[in-house]
Amino acid sequence: MKRNILIFLFLMIIFLLASCNDPVFYTVSRELPPLIPRIAGSPTNLVNFDGKMYVASGRNLFNYQNDVWNHMQLPGWIRDISATNNYLYACIEGNPMLKRSADGIAWEDISTEGLNIQSLFGAGNQLFFSVLTGSVYEFYYVQDGSSSAVPIDGTFSLLSGIAFNGTYFLCTSDGIYYTTGGSPIITLVPETSSRNFRGIILLGDNVTVVAITRGGDLFNITVGGAVSLNVSMGGRPSNDKGTLAVYTTKWEGHVPIFMLLAGTQDVLNSFSSSDTHGYLELELSLAGGFEAGSSFRWPGSFPSSSVHDYERYLSSIGKHGVNHILQAADGVLFASTQQKGVWSYRDRSHIGGWQWNAEE
Repeated sequence: MKRNILIFLFLMIIFLLASCNDPVFYTVSRELPPLIPRIAGSPTNLVNFDGKMYVASGRNLFNYQNDVWNHMQLPGWIRDISATNNYLYACIEGNPMLKRSADGIAWEDISTEGLNIQSLFGAGNQLFFSVLTGSVYEFYYVQDGSSSAVPIDGTFSLLSGIAFNGTYFLCTSDGIYYTTGGSPIITLVPETSSRNFRGIILLGDNVTVVAITRGGDLFNITVGGAVSLNVSMGGRPSNDKGTLAVYTTKWEGHVPIFMLLAGTQDVLNSFSSSDTHGYLELELSLAGGFEAGSSFRWPGSFPSSSVHDYERYLSSIGKHGVNHILQAADGVLFASTQQKGVWSYRDRSHIGGWQWNAEE
């Protein structure tokens, strides 16, 4: 009996030693305790406006500035938020659905009675939003200073993003459209109608506009067309939101580096049960534009990154869907996750140092 117990203990030690060399075991060993999020559930997108970062959940509108959070309640469930140069906008269940504020405190109604608003995106001095009418979408725009929405000619698919470099580029899965603003007419960008674009963004040089397809391919977008940048996620798709963000590293003692962050997800099949989501990184030029020869890589897998440690990234936010990601004015990187609330990348010395975890 004693001999059997010794053999069992010996085998257990061998098993544990072998397991420690297993990548999965090692990744699990790097997991940190999850924190209770200040903003739970599936929050809206994140918006920088007037020096503060805004996000909403339920009826609560939160704002963040220099490690201080405040919040207020709006008169209804907040479906989405966005911002232009001069106004913060909120889409609220019920009529009127659209409100705006110049200071995030005093709100005024925009005339949108009867419109079933599904998404809204602001840039420059205009807000664009999509309205579900039957089985198609119609677009409207609101200029800063106006209290009414103007319909745009035509029917479209859901508006999924906007970029502005002097020209407004509106992203849908059926094509990307452009306008100089202040017009009820928008024009389809050539060679974009069949590529299934999901997200669009203006890079840090304030000139280059790039869009990402569902398949994870990047294209440079101009009024003349869509040009492939010969960069993809290596077979991984962009997530459903087409999540894109520009991030600037701000580690002490390091030269700032521009990066494009792109939300991704696994392709699941009968041979895979992985639940990896998270985001990938693409290093940009020193001026913030696209760098020829760059490729997407995992956060933490190279010295220049938005995080310090790949395994910690993989065992934390790498397991969750990232609906939106944004760098606040003070440099902190935030993410609005699919079901786990608002997260941030911070030095949490009380539970192990730098890590992605729920914003407390």
